[in-house]
Amino acid sequence: MASPQVENGYLKISNELFDAILSLKISGSAFQILNVIFRKTYGYHKKSDRISLKQFENLTGIKSDNCPRIIQKLEKMNIIIVDRTSRISRFQIQKNYEIWTNSVKIDTVRIDTKNSVRIDTETVSELTLKTVSELTLTKDKKDTFTKESKNKETSYLFFLKNLFITYTKIQNPNLKFHLNPILKFFENIPIQLNEENIKEIITETFKKLKPKINIRIDFLWSNIQNNISAVIENIELRKKQEILSEAKKDKKKERKENYNAEQEKEIESNLLKTYQTFYINNSESFNSIEKLKLTKLFAEKKLLQIGSIIEPKLKR
Repeated sequence: MASPQVENGYLKISNELFDAILSLKISGSAFQILNVIFRKTYGYHKKSDRISLKQFENLTGIKSDNCPRIIQKLEKMNIIIVDRTSRISRFQIQKNYEIWTNSVKIDTVRIDTKNSVRIDTETVSELTLKTVSELTLTKDKKDTFTKESKNKETSYLFFLKNLFITYTKIQNPNLKFHLNPILKFFENIPIQLNEENIKEIITETFKKLKPKINIRIDFLWSNIQNNISAVIENIELRKKQEILSEAKKDKKKERKENYNAEQEKEIESNLLKTYQTFYINNSESFNSIEKLKLTKLFAEKKLLQIGSIIEPKLKR
């Protein structure tokens, strides 16, 4: 089982610099390379260190052929300083994080939509760059969302039409006067409920209508609204009851724990008195060293140590 200890080495870094690192917008592999540099410098309490590409590969799993490209990216962003004057490059962290840049190099990108978009090679701020995946998916997402909305709307309409046909005299409900007012209940579903809850409440409201009579849609709408409010009220009431029930359980548990603690204290106090009485009545059974120890231990009320001296004599 792993058991890391600071005694075996630790990485010391200021909170201010670490906060700056957290705000970096870099890839996972770049973050791994950066961590190696931190480990090899700050991890050994050094300002800089020579790090071979093989070391980068061994510590991160990134192929040594790919490391130079990532290192150059970090260097261009002013996050690290690289000295290449020797065979093995020397690396250090650029502590002045105010000159770091969150920017990336974007090569020419084509997006296959009706209106083709082309981004030529240039440095673009990551904070303002709309990612390629976002651009390519926008149209698909809109189409999917529209389809889903239409499917749901059709489902709701079929559901409501069926209720009118089953429970009222209205066999061909009008979209504007009969269906739209009730469809609004699906637009802003309360957080305590879901779509199925709303369907169930509307169904139950229709079931309570007198069969096959003419109805006023405003009366029906009002009844649905009241039933939804009643269900929410019951949910909130149940939640409060659960909270109260849990609170009562916690109080009972707390009282029990307090009672057990008091019992334990009482037992310890009685045992201490027993030891004291035995010691007073049988002081001749103890040698001078034991007497000195016991005098100190009784003053400090150290029951276990007192017992270790007295218990063997009690058993004789």
